Amino acid sequence: MRPENRIPTGRLCRPRALLLDFGGVVVLTTPRPDWPEKLAQLVRQRLEAYDVASAQLTVDAIAADIRSGARADSHWKDAMSPCPGTMHARSAH
Repeated sequence: MRPENRIPTGRLCRPRALLLDFGGVVVLTTPRPDWPEKLAQLVRQRLEAYDVASAQLTVDAIAADIRSGARADSHWKDAMSPCPGTMHARSAH
């Protein structure tokens, strides 16, 4: 590290730039195509346990809503991500 970049203990330096993180996380995942159905089964079981289940609210209907929500979440994340080449680093003065 160059001497002009060192921060003396107990003192803060003013940043020259700001990095904005859009919530991206880099991880390895295992595809689980059946997760909406498994979650839907759990939701249905909980509804039944609390005696609030409805005949119209089937496991298939709950799973369909979960899949729709996951798709909407994915589209929202894509929409919130900057397009390559549109973000430019700007120095704070």
